[in-house]
Amino acid sequence: MSRKKLHKKGFDEMKIFRKGFAVAMAMIITCSAFTVMPLTTSAMAVNETSVSASSTKSGKCGKDVKWSYNNKVLTVYGKGKMTTEIPESVTNYAEEIIVRDGVTDIGKLETGERLKKVTLGKGITVIPGGLFAGCVKLKTVKLSNNLRTIENDAFRWCESLTSITIPEKVRKIQGNPFIECSKLTKINVNKNNKTYTSIDGILFTKSKKTLAIYPLGKKNSAYSVPKTVYKIAENAFSESSSIKTIKMTNSVKRIEDNAFAHCYRLKNVTLSQRLIYIGEQVFNDTEFNDTESNWKNGYLYCGNALISVKQNLKQVTVKKGTRILGTRAIDLCENLKKVTLPEGLLYINDYALHDDTKLSALTIPKSVKEIGKDAIGVYSDIDWNGNSITVKVNPFKAKVYKNSVGHKYAKKCKLNYQVIK
Repeated sequence: MSRKKLHKKGFDEMKIFRKGFAVAMAMIITCSAFTVMPLTTSAMAVNETSVSASSTKSGKCGKDVKWSYNNKVLTVYGKGKMTTEIPESVTNYAEEIIVRDGVTDIGKLETGERLKKVTLGKGITVIPGGLFAGCVKLKTVKLSNNLRTIENDAFRWCESLTSITIPEKVRKIQGNPFIECSKLTKINVNKNNKTYTSIDGILFTKSKKTLAIYPLGKKNSAYSVPKTVYKIAENAFSESSSIKTIKMTNSVKRIEDNAFAHCYRLKNVTLSQRLIYIGEQVFNDTEFNDTESNWKNGYLYCGNALISVKQNLKQVTVKKGTRILGTRAIDLCENLKKVTLPEGLLYINDYALHDDTKLSALTIPKSVKEIGKDAIGVYSDIDWNGNSITVKVNPFKAKVYKNSVGHKYAKKCKLNYQVIK
């Protein structure tokens, strides 16, 4: 099972491809050495039945780690880490998995769609990304008391999971491991946990300054972010099908990537008026973003923030009173020749004016306090693994005020710039 960020369709197709590829290669190798009689349909059926119906199996999956399979229960036991995979003919049919206390690493463990129950022993400190992704029947999860980390997508598409309890020693939850868990209503946290806490089933950091995960099974149509919250985490509300209205106070300063992405019913948004950062695709695939009347002359504003502009614009004039340009707000506008930014603008987020190759000049206001990564005039070529391989500078001229943030940015990024008074 893939442990990458994949859409469910791609996830299923990959599993089918992997199995099909293995079968095809086996047939090619066999045919190259022997003359083989055709395998009849009935023979294939008998073979499949013998694999799936076998009630008892066992084997090794590490130097001192073994596994046994009996009556649809897979047990992993011994000492140390798994170093080899357990056959798919076992993992695909297991309805329960028990990992005993001596096992310390389950990075090689695969899971299947029939899985309903999981118990992880005291030796497990990390749940690898994507480990239980696609286990649509998984309802019961007992996590290790010594668990430290839950990686991204660990429980993605666990559509039968209704609640889960984060143990005392968990210190790191990467992204949102519970995306597309459509019935999840409560994320509980052990009261002695020093990093996380739960309020009404919603996961927060212990200080309540970060809203980490909003369970997708909640049926509330409106939510008001508590006044303690400074940051809304990446993917915090992503994929919620119930949320229609979000309200936040001025305590919120940061909204991370995809925080409300794919909340397709979300149409009413009250942003903090003191934001310093708005991440990438925060409102992607929401009613707020997709309603044409919200785009005024090709601009999508929310409060004093410019979220995005239409990519076919040739000229952009950001309105007075705008405090922040969100991540990629004016990105990939191939025909854009002129941008006017107002005095009073404070924050220009990552890639805000990225890859606008026909832009000839830009004045960076004196008021700007912070300019994000590759925000103006700089863009990178990316390889297939997402790694930056070359950094390029657009040939336009930046006009900056002496000793301003814009001046420092232009020098750092080696832009063609002119100092103005």
